[in-house]
Amino acid sequence: MAEYDFFDITGLSFDPAEKAAKKIKAAIEKAEKSLGGMLGSISQQAQRDEINGKLDLLRKVKAEVLSNDGKVLPKFAELADERKTTSRKRLESAIRLEKLSKSELVVTNGKIKAQKKNTRLSKESIEDAYRSYGFTILNIDPFAAMPKFPTNSEKIYSELAILRESRDPNPNGADLTKVYDLYSFAAYLSGEPENAAEYKDMSTRDISNLFDEYSKKNSMRNDPLGKLCVSIATAGKTNVFNNETNRKAYEQFLLYKSPELTELFSIMKDSVQSDLRDFGFADICIKKITDVFGDSDVALAIYNSEAGLRDDPYVPEKASFSVKCVNCQNVSEFVSIKEAKKVNKCRHCGKEFYKKCSHCGKDILVSLNRCPECGFVFANVALFSKYISLAEKALKQGKLNEAREQLIRAKIAEPNEQSQTVSLEKKLESEEAKIAEPIKKLRVLITSKRYEAAESFLAEIVRKYPQIDLMDQKKEIKNVLSGCRSRFEACETMPLSDKINICLEILDICEDFRPAKEILDRNPPVVVRGIKALFDDDKKAVVIRWDKSTEPGVSYVLVKKNGSAVAIGINDGTVLMKGGDTSFNDRSISAGNEYTYTLFAYRKGSISKPIFVRTRVLSRILDLRNQQKDNSLIVSWRLPENSRGAIVKYQHKGKEYTISDNVYQSIEIKNIEYGNPYTICVSADYGDLGISDIEKITVTPTPVVNSFYITGGQVKDNHCPIGWSITEKNVDLQIMVDGKVVQNTRSELKTCIINLPPDNHYKVRVKAFSGGQWIPSENELIINTYKPVQIDENGTTISENTRSTAKGTSHQIEIKVKLEDNVPRNIVALYCIVRTKEPGMTKAPWATENDINGNSDRIDYDTYLQWHEITKQLTAHDEDAYYVTIFSVYRVEGRDIISAPCKKKFNRPLDANIYWKAIKSLFGSRLTIDIESNRPMGKRPEMVLCASPGGKHLLSDEDSSAVELARISEEVYDRPKLKITESFGLSFSEKKKTKVFLFVKNISNNETYSVRWAAGYDGKL
Repeated sequence: MAEYDFFDITGLSFDPAEKAAKKIKAAIEKAEKSLGGMLGSISQQAQRDEINGKLDLLRKVKAEVLSNDGKVLPKFAELADERKTTSRKRLESAIRLEKLSKSELVVTNGKIKAQKKNTRLSKESIEDAYRSYGFTILNIDPFAAMPKFPTNSEKIYSELAILRESRDPNPNGADLTKVYDLYSFAAYLSGEPENAAEYKDMSTRDISNLFDEYSKKNSMRNDPLGKLCVSIATAGKTNVFNNETNRKAYEQFLLYKSPELTELFSIMKDSVQSDLRDFGFADICIKKITDVFGDSDVALAIYNSEAGLRDDPYVPEKASFSVKCVNCQNVSEFVSIKEAKKVNKCRHCGKEFYKKCSHCGKDILVSLNRCPECGFVFANVALFSKYISLAEKALKQGKLNEAREQLIRAKIAEPNEQSQTVSLEKKLESEEAKIAEPIKKLRVLITSKRYEAAESFLAEIVRKYPQIDLMDQKKEIKNVLSGCRSRFEACETMPLSDKINICLEILDICEDFRPAKEILDRNPPVVVRGIKALFDDDKKAVVIRWDKSTEPGVSYVLVKKNGSAVAIGINDGTVLMKGGDTSFNDRSISAGNEYTYTLFAYRKGSISKPIFVRTRVLSRILDLRNQQKDNSLIVSWRLPENSRGAIVKYQHKGKEYTISDNVYQSIEIKNIEYGNPYTICVSADYGDLGISDIEKITVTPTPVVNSFYITGGQVKDNHCPIGWSITEKNVDLQIMVDGKVVQNTRSELKTCIINLPPDNHYKVRVKAFSGGQWIPSENELIINTYKPVQIDENGTTISENTRSTAKGTSHQIEIKVKLEDNVPRNIVALYCIVRTKEPGMTKAPWATENDINGNSDRIDYDTYLQWHEITKQLTAHDEDAYYVTIFSVYRVEGRDIISAPCKKKFNRPLDANIYWKAIKSLFGSRLTIDIESNRPMGKRPEMVLCASPGGKHLLSDEDSSAVELARISEEVYDRPKLKITESFGLSFSEKKKTKVFLFVKNISNNETYSVRWAAGYDGKL
């Protein structure tokens, strides 16, 4: 029964708990009857088991909550509280999750209403739950922002619709189909309907006066159109333009009647109530209305009104305020208008929503050209309306250039206004596209100076597109052709040479002027002289040159053919060039071929007789290279195409040797001599065509180094020694730092010193010149010159703690290392390693970079700055000193660089006890000492034994009462001792029972001696 809920089955209220016993009983019996009826019609066992389980639960709870006399028992209140608690916990879980996803903790009364339906908790419980988690309850009045339209708005709208269907009896009258609102109606009354946009910028008073004047002037008209216009003008003056508030309300009415909203309202009226209350459906509709009004509160009120939800209105669950951007036409949502004005930025394009009215200072939408608060008109918006109206007018008249100019001015006046400019630009582009191709073709003809062809094509365009204004092009064509004809007629009687010059001048102005072309065709230019052709192997081209013609207006056409055939015309072969130059470089050639070049003089389509020249292309061999291999020299090359082989010779010590007359790729010269130059000469053989020029290379063989390694020493004062493993002498070396040569040297020097600036790391490699090429070292050194931190020797402390256990005595050492203040920059961490000398070691046991043990030795520099010390703990043995090594870690280009080490030796403090006694007897006096210390002692200290005859306590051997009995000199041991026991004979005259004192002299800083009496001794002789 646990999975079924009594209150869900019965529908009884648990918050607050139902108190009427009759209602409880009736609800239970109703549920039993409903379930019993279902049981009779269901055959599946699982469903029958579920229904029987619910019936069992009803019978059980009914017995627990109702008494035999029909009263409500306390058990019902308990069950109601349990269900209320369970539902409250589930709600709070949802609220906590909702809180994580919200930047502003606001919940609407619509959300409260939805939660009440989902959880069945009371409104008070749900609100209390939200407030307990810091939410603010926003009570949205769904009709608060409902626009109040002016009186007779619908009547005016209907009469304007009738006006649009009317016909003006004046055949030259304005187009009534464009009168959609009172602004376009005012423009119509003024006789300029095309400038309706300008009337939106007129003041309320001016429009009111216009309507008043028209009403009075035409009040006696009896024709239907006149009566209708007077009625509209009177209503406009009385109900709309009587004050700013009504004008603003009318503009909202126009939005309300927009085609897109009319269609939306039609869809809503055809929808069922469940859809109208559905969040998804309502949200889409409200956003559509917001797109038009730019205000989500107004959109909500209009939605509920048009959906017929006045009794139980739809309230959004999410607090939001929407603003439509005039730049990108997208809607941005905010929690409130306060947040929208605070952010004042479109979430899509970043443009501002609001601007301040320069007259009243209120925040208004940037799309408004008139302040809705004070009525102030913005000049830039007024200019925009003027220019956009002129652009539309020019477009209608087919004056596309003028339309484009006025559109540009409108964009400059109001850059953010795109709703009108975008649509107008599309219309303009569509019209321009229709005539683009013919206009383009006409411009090409004019630009290319083909005015006779342009004249014919212009007549064709005018016939096809009579609305296009082509007066400028027509005038230009007419003027050019008229001038050409006049000049040609004037030269009819001139000598031929002068007539040719005039024709050339005319064709420079008009290339297709037929009479001038005919004169030149009858009198072609003379043959060109002095043509030469030479193959230039360096340029990989045949260079052709000729003499310049003395005739005016001559250019040249160069034609090429493979082989020895001569071109008989400019189309007989490949045209290489056409122009006024007197030379040409032909790179479209192949080695081993013969070419014939034919040249024609050319003048405005008239061609001279040909002149030609032939040449052969004999390219030199390519990529001549050499490689030394031990005591041999290998020479290689690439043969040019079409060559049959190479002729190879070399010169050595003044003699010339021929190796071969027909080699294809390479030759080898054996048993070469180091230090003596070899000059190798190679030419390509083309058989019957000939032999190419010689290609040379001079090589001086050098000793061969196959491979070598380099080493680096310690950097000192920014100088680093570099060594190499090359044993051969006279080998040139290059020292490379970060890929650049910093020093040249020779192999026999073995090492060199390079200078490396501080605080950086460098890649060092050495190259050796071997066998004609530079060979790099097998290894590369990474050398860094970052300075290490310095150990503060005086600030560093060593403390020792002695522990005695059943297993014996141990000494625990704690070293606190401090650094000097001048820490280099860029340090990110430190490695601190402490070493001691092992028995038998002769060298100091300083740590190296190889001894770094990862994270165990690493200390972040930030950690050091927190404590200002590095603490190292270790167990002491017999060592007398500690060797501290610190490496600094720098962060360079994302990687750790470890510096050179800083090293300091710290002596272990000596803590020794001296047990002594002085005895005087018949057989003589003796001083006996036993010294025990924490570490082996390298010496016995100097000691002074003094007597105090008067029994006074002595503080030092320099006390005025002190009588020196004996002075024991310091003794240094070859091998340190952990324990010293010695006895010294004494000679003095003091009596027995005289007080004596032992003092230690010349103690070092890190030595402590505690002087104590031996067991059983009381300090007297």
